[in-house]
Amino acid sequence: MLTCSAVTGQGIEDIWNTVRDYESMAKSSGHLAASREEQLVHWLKESFESLILHDLARHQDLARTRSILEARVRNYDMPVSEAASELLAAYHKAIRGEG
Repeated sequence: MLTCSAVTGQGIEDIWNTVRDYESMAKSSGHLAASREEQLVHWLKESFESLILHDLARHQDLARTRSILEARVRNYDMPVSEAASELLAAYHKAIRGEG
């Protein structure tokens, strides 16, 4: 374990060297690049989900359908998977102009 003091500066160089050593090791092993790639894919999925939810909220009929399905799930009247499938089907209809 390393310690340092921001007041006196003692130990800061040792900590910085440890950070640099770790960075060098992570880069050379490919771990840093792999972690970054996974992070980028995670951000893609997160961004897409956010866009879908935003699009879903734009459709008033879908908002009502979603509210009804949420209530049915909350009351144990419908399994989550079935409600999700129904909401997805309603979404598909809405974006095709069928709903």
